Amino acid sequence: MDNAEKQILAILQKSKKGVTINEIAAALEKERHTTAKYLEKMQSAGLIEMQERGKSKLYSPSGSSLAAAMKKNQSLHDELTQVFNATGQKIILKTPQEMEVRCDDEACCKTCAVKETFKTGKPSTSTNRTAQINAHPITKDNKVVAVVEIIKRRTAKK
Repeated sequence: MDNAEKQILAILQKSKKGVTINEIAAALEKERHTTAKYLEKMQSAGLIEMQERGKSKLYSPSGSSLAAAMKKNQSLHDELTQVFNATGQKIILKTPQEMEVRCDDEACCKTCAVKETFKTGKPSTSTNRTAQINAHPITKDNKVVAVVEIIKRRTAKK
């Protein structure tokens, strides 16, 4: 990471709401176009995130390096999946946004380990008739930014 990228991260870490490209360019005393190239490179590396708010694009640091790496690097995701599959387990990375979209079944959520982990910030376990689910938080600045869900299928008793 070069000096400009370090400066951009420092600028982004100071803001709670996100920072526009114009604000970053002004702080760096660089052209908007040059700043855009740095932001694009950093975003593709998973170091920062961009959210569109109306016509504005707000940049902020990635919530989790592991989460960003798993989302951006398919081979890392595949390797972790293979390791867990070899032990009879499945690994899933969930972000708060994914939980909002996918977790709308109230019956399922009453004992959901992932939901509990997002709520408490602590590891949680739940079981059902087919699996044991372990949820582990990924935190940044004492806030849960993602949860690693590890599912171990239960074998039928003979």
